[in-house]
Amino acid sequence: MKLIWERERFAHQRGNLLEINNGKNIFSSSLRAYTDLYEVASVVNAKHQDVVNALDVSYAQLQNLNTPALKAELMKLYTRLPEAMISLTFYDDNGRVVNKVNERKEESFVYYDNFGRVDYITDGYGKVIEKKEYNFGN
Repeated sequence: MKLIWERERFAHQRGNLLEINNGKNIFSSSLRAYTDLYEVASVVNAKHQDVVNALDVSYAQLQNLNTPALKAELMKLYTRLPEAMISLTFYDDNGRVVNKVNERKEESFVYYDNFGRVDYITDGYGKVIEKKEYNFGN
């Protein structure tokens, strides 16, 4: 693994891998946000520094963006890194996944019940693609 700058070294010391190389010059990178708590972007075929350079904000500024601003910033990666396979994940204030965007820019949204369990998942058009049902025996 190659450490590129001080922020990455700090993140690596916390156990968060930000870039790997498969030995065949194919890099996989990740971006973290929400004050470095969660991985929000997985990028295959791009070096970590190239991903950071494709953003309009610094890596430090990325940490303090709320979910709508973070999503707007990260969606730019799809056009700025056209050779990369990008997938994004966004979280709510409780650390639960609420939105995912896959490599084809297809979205899914996760909804939770009052107990914090996944209730259902919709596609980007609001169509339910998965409904969870919890049955408890007596």
